Parts: sequence; C-alpha cells; structure tokens
Amino acid sequence: LEALTRPAALSLVSALSPNNPLLFENRAGNREGTLVAFAVAEKEVHADKVLLIRCGDFYEAYGLDALLLVEHAGLNPMAGRARAGCPVANLQATADCLTSAGLTVAVYEEVEPARQATVGLKGPVRRVAAAGGKGIKERRLSQVLSAGSPTYLHDRCLSPHPIDYSAPRPYAALAKAADGYTLVHVFVDERTYHVHRRLSLPALRSLLAARPHAPPLLLGGSADAASSAASWLPAERRRLAVKSASRLAAAAVAHVAAEVQLDAATFSAAPSSPAGRHAPPRPVYVTTASQVGLLPAAGIPDLPRALLPRTAPAESVE
Repeated sequence: LEALTRPAALSLVSALSPNNPLLFENRAGNREGTLVAFAVAEKEVHADKVLLIRCGDFYEAYGLDALLLVEHAGLNPMAGRARAGCPVANLQATADCLTSAGLTVAVYEEVEPARQATVGLKGPVRRVAAAGGKGIKERRLSQVLSAGSPTYLHDRCLSPHPIDYSAPRPYAALAKAADGYTLVHVFVDERTYHVHRRLSLPALRSLLAARPHAPPLLLGGSADAASSAASWLPAERRRLAVKSASRLAAAAVAHVAAEVQLDAATFSAAPSSPAGRHAPPRPVYVTTASQVGLLPAAGIPDLPRALLPRTAPAESVE
C-alpha cells in the first residue's frame, strides 16, 4: 500500500476491510456460492497473485487486487468501492500492465454448462450463483501470467488469427561455487531451462546484461554467495532454499513451476549449442587480449580507453 501513487488508488485504501484475505468489504455477507465468496476462497490459495475472475463480458478484481488494477492498469474503481475490472477484449493489455510491474496474475474463466469440456483449465471447479439467481456458473483457474509468461493463451490454440506473441524474458537463478558462478535460465513457455557453469564474474555480468530476466532474481547457495556482485545485481531478489550450486537448476525450476502453477516434471534441459542464446561464453585467450589492448602490453594502446570517452564510468570500461 505504501507504493501506491495514483490518487484513485489511494482513495480506496479506506474502503479495504481486514475481514477476509481479499481485504474486500463484502456487503452481501459470506453467503456460499456468490462470486465474492469464490474470490475469497481462491485468494486463500493464491495470496501472492492478483485474481482476475471472468464475470460475463468482464474480468473483475476485488479488494487489494482492485487497487493494483487501478494503480498499474489505470482502471477506474466501480461505484467508489475496492472493485475494478476490464472488458474481455482488454484482458491482455490489462495483464501486461500488471506483469510489467512484477506482479503475478491468476485468470479464472467461466465453465458453462457444467458438462462442457474444461481442457486447459486448472484446479477444482467451483459453482457460483449467476447474476439474478438464474442458475449456477462454474469457474476454474485458466492460466497464471507473469513477467516470464505474460501471454494469455485461452481460446487461442485453435484460432485462425495470428497471435500477438513475443518470447518473454526467462527467470534467472544464481549461485556461487568453488569453481565460479552458476547461472540458470528458466523459459516458462518453452518448458525448458539452461545452465551456465564455471562463470567468472565478468562472464556472469555479461550474460545477465545480454539477456534481461523476469523479476525477481533467484539466489541459491550461502548467504554471501552474491556479495561480490551485490553492487550491480537487481534489488528485487528472492532466496531459494538450496545450499549447493549443483542443485540450483532443480530448485529454480521447482520454484518457477510452483509460481505459475505448472508441473516441474514437464520442464527439460535445453540442448547445448555452440551458437545462439544457449551458447556458453567464449573467453578471450590471454595472448589475444594482450594483442588487441584488452590487457596491458608494451606498445599497444588500451582498447577500452581508446574507444570510450574520458568521462565514461568505470563500469563501462570494465
């Protein structure tokens, strides 16, 4: 709540209620089968996610989740309450605003009628009374969206129209071992991961700069494993309960899979390649580095100083 800046979001703080995990004041009470009761039950399971629940032609959010929609997606609250939503056609744009802010979004779809196949939907089906008491609607968790997997794929697999899709950023996990750093990239949409081992500090820094990752940066190993790199690592980090760098890949995949509600067993190691994004760093030989001016050598100008202006920061020279 301290990070809220939009007046529309700040004005709703007083409307929050501590009576349920949603922080939503439910004027209809806690009657079973209502949409709010469904949202409260799902929030107990997915407390760290923003819930967007299909309700007819809209996706709705309640309580703190609604404030996050108002803050990051620029939506307006409904009737001055901690409730907000977006039309079905705007779901992807709204979710992009949330995942770009580092949030994870759980999207729920209506399953109607009850006998309809629910391929691709996860979790238990919950019955919710339809508006006006005209029947029972069922809802299920359809997909979890994050910075590492932001594209909503529901109903798109058989669509004849092109899908606006670009490869998302991978999640990254880092640990320090006796022979150097280990860096793991986890690609959610591809269900693959790749491990770089025995990295020097400059090689690690180059890999992280060349491939931006989805937040947070996952850290394994001892508490001081990243101390030598802490000054330039991103501030948003999360520690994994793994001490050995040799187990970093398994721990990173398990963490990411749980975050996006996928089975860790469906992830596999990406094949190594001498070129492309999975290629290992290719260190420069000492003789080559001396000849081109990367290392001090008599009669050879300092290459970084020759290429960069005098005012260039030390980080650029390194």
